[in-house]
Amino acid sequence: PSFQAEAPCQLAGFAHYELYKAICDAMHSRAKTTLANTFPYAHAFVAHLIDVLGVGEGGDLEIFHGAEKLSFCRALAYRKPLSHMNYAYLKNDFSLEEKERGIHRNLIYCVWPGTGNGGDPACFESIRPLLRKYVPIFRALAQAGWEPIPEARVEPSHVIVERYGSPARGNTYLAVHNPSYVPATAMVTLTGELARALPPGRVVKDIVSCEDFRLDTSRRLRVALRPWQTAVLEFRSTAGQR
Repeated sequence: PSFQAEAPCQLAGFAHYELYKAICDAMHSRAKTTLANTFPYAHAFVAHLIDVLGVGEGGDLEIFHGAEKLSFCRALAYRKPLSHMNYAYLKNDFSLEEKERGIHRNLIYCVWPGTGNGGDPACFESIRPLLRKYVPIFRALAQAGWEPIPEARVEPSHVIVERYGSPARGNTYLAVHNPSYVPATAMVTLTGELARALPPGRVVKDIVSCEDFRLDTSRRLRVALRPWQTAVLEFRSTAGQR
């Protein structure tokens, strides 16, 4: 009912819960997974039922790329996959550089860059170089697993840092993102377990740019970021130390 009706009402999300659960239970009983192609804040009551969460659908490289929405979805999903359906990746009126910028905005929260309307395989040729480059990076982050406590501080304060993996499980990654229209120089300082596990002088590689950095005696490193750029710093496990 409307506010004018002044009658009791039930939030639609509660009414839909039983349907979501029935669908997910049926799929899981067949050893299949469920993907919810819906919008970020609609997941609030049902995220624990769904195996792959969609973060939205759009035809440009701005909508559903904002850090606020993507961080909300990552918190709901924890280590489950996130993806979106963005038709802009298949449009010729967006440059490859613009599409790569969109992927960088997804990368900080490991939101796979999905698209649609791809019935003609030829339309994927324009973004195939980006997929070859970034899919292995998304896969590495997904396999490492998102951690809600980054064990790193970053300055300036508008720069975002997220952690994937831990030294105890294997390779660890810090994704560092500049969510602004102007360049930023990020000072990343390791804390907690990550700082204790990594000695000064350790070489760290940005697996996006392939640039090397070296931790100083305070477990810090400085990363220059272009507008909307994401660096993914790889801290290799003891077995793979450089």
